[in-house]
Amino acid sequence: MTQQNNNGSNNIFSHALDYAELEYEVFLLAPGLKIPATKNGCKDATTDIEQIERWFKQTPDANIGIKAGTDVLIIDIDNVSLPRMAYLGIFFLGR
Repeated sequence: MTQQNNNGSNNIFSHALDYAELEYEVFLLAPGLKIPATKNGCKDATTDIEQIERWFKQTPDANIGIKAGTDVLIIDIDNVSLPRMAYLGIFFLGR
């Protein structure tokens, strides 16, 4: 089990591994942002545990994205007038 540090980054790493084990492809996002942190963005998404470990070794405070597909629906609603108020829903369908 991964130990969580004060900023929760190891918890995000743990979630990335969990999603990958469930065969949902993940990719790295810049820390605190929804901007891809890999060269090819969502095209770099993978279930390869060793690759995910390398990413988090290089950027331990990264966020993660999940590649949308035929069985994943992602809804991301940002509130322009209240930037801290946002909604993100990830729905796993058909598995």
